[in-house]
Amino acid sequence: MAITVRSRIRLFAVVGASAMVILLNECLMKLGGINTRSLRSAAEQVRDAHLYALAALEGLKFEELNEAVLMAKDEAAASSEESRQRISEAESRLVDEHQLPRMHTFWEPLEKNGGMTAESNEAMLNLWRAAWKAAGWEPVVLTMKDAMNHPDFENFNHTLSTDMPFGGYDVVCFLRYLAMAQAGGGWMADYDVFPLNPLEKGGSMAHLPNNGKFTLYEKQLVGPGAVPSLVSGRQTEWERVAHLLYESALEHREADHWSDFFAFIEIDDTRHGQYIIEDAVLQGRRALTGRLWKEEDCTVTQGKIAVHFAHDAIIRGNTRDDEVIADRPRIAQSWLELWATRCSVVEFQDAPLEVSVFAHITSKFSFQ
Repeated sequence: MAITVRSRIRLFAVVGASAMVILLNECLMKLGGINTRSLRSAAEQVRDAHLYALAALEGLKFEELNEAVLMAKDEAAASSEESRQRISEAESRLVDEHQLPRMHTFWEPLEKNGGMTAESNEAMLNLWRAAWKAAGWEPVVLTMKDAMNHPDFENFNHTLSTDMPFGGYDVVCFLRYLAMAQAGGGWMADYDVFPLNPLEKGGSMAHLPNNGKFTLYEKQLVGPGAVPSLVSGRQTEWERVAHLLYESALEHREADHWSDFFAFIEIDDTRHGQYIIEDAVLQGRRALTGRLWKEEDCTVTQGKIAVHFAHDAIIRGNTRDDEVIADRPRIAQSWLELWATRCSVVEFQDAPLEVSVFAHITSKFSFQ
């Protein structure tokens, strides 16, 4: 039976109208007091009346048109199932194509570099890429362009940059959370944070620690809060925390100095439970003992995901008298290579919840 384009349009109109009648019937039945059999009979009568009318207009037999309606419904169901199958296959391919977990960092050059030179900053960023890649990750460097793609960037940036006395570094620290939310969430590490021990299982977005709740991994040695040097969370959590930090900045707009670090301390102290704190990042000053690293020293790195060679590491750690802040890349690389030859891998286990994070990595670093 040949069905014209006009007939097909009317045919789908009949199917749609019948569906609406059935939906209305279902609503009425839920209200109670309505005879189910009589409603279904009425719906079938309406449908048949539509089909008889359409058949008369097209010069077709009712039986032929009825058969075409049933075929159209079967085709629609098959198409829907096919679409679901394609989506499922695409998701599977996406997982297969992105087997490596991603580690992000946010980098924006600033005039004041806190003792770092342009060359030492570049060396640190290159070391960061090489170390995370050698550990089985896909390193991704986000910039201000990524933050600018977020719909709240203009508002955040204008307020933080013009209405508050904060420095450029602090503004950038707040804006990086927008970049991570825009990137889809996941993991972020400062560019001076380097991998040590792996976690138990995988590192996909589907297996973030603590069910994807926002988590900071460098616990303060004393007091509330944590250092946001290594962070994980699903996209909605990055979005939530970005606004939480922004609200904290607004509350302290009269302060001479306010950073995301200060905000996290205050939030944990006054609104505990907004994020999770893990003790999984070794402070660089504890790693720099002033002597050759020995096997007995490895106890402080057991179960630690990463080590953080911040400015504080050089200031408070035991280093040579002639070593300065700009030497951090060389100091970090030397220590990492030494640690890889001295210490055995002791996996980190995120105790609060039974969830998995990143794929097993080797403790041997290769920075070529």
